[in-house]
This record gives sequence, C-alpha cells and structure tokens, in this order.
Amino acid sequence: MSGLMPNEPETLLVKMTVADCADYCRTKFPKNPPTRKDAVLRSIKTAFNFKADVSDEFAEKIFQKMLNKKWFSEASGKIVWA
Repeated sequence: MSGLMPNEPETLLVKMTVADCADYCRTKFPKNPPTRKDAVLRSIKTAFNFKADVSDEFAEKIFQKMLNKKWFSEASGKIVWA
C-alpha cells in the first residue's frame, strides 16, 4: 500500500516521477509565466495545492528537471522561457 494508511486517499506524487511532475506543472503555468526562480518554485508548489504537499526540496527537483528539459533558462535568478 506504499506507506498509506487504510482508507487514506493516494496523492499524485505517489505514482508520479519527477519528470511526470515537471510535465504536469508545465501545463499549470499561466500564459505569462513567472520570471524569477522563487516565483517558479511557488508556482510548482501551487500546481499541487489540492493534490499533495510538495516540499521545498521536491519543488527544487521539479524545477531542475524543467530546466534540464530546456523549457526555460536561468541567469542570476531570472527566468527566460523558451
């Protein structure tokens, strides 16, 4: 039961990899996405607001995965979307 208590609903994070989470988050960004790293991290956490509690460390992993997929670039905390 992957560590869940009986009758406890599963969260998306139980079945999603970091790459899956990155893909999910990308669809949740607004038409004018954030332009600062701290705002991107907040948006990642907000994407899972009602589905799971995302730690700062996990949000950073998702951010790095999105960066590795070249969806945006980062320079001095500024984000430029591709």
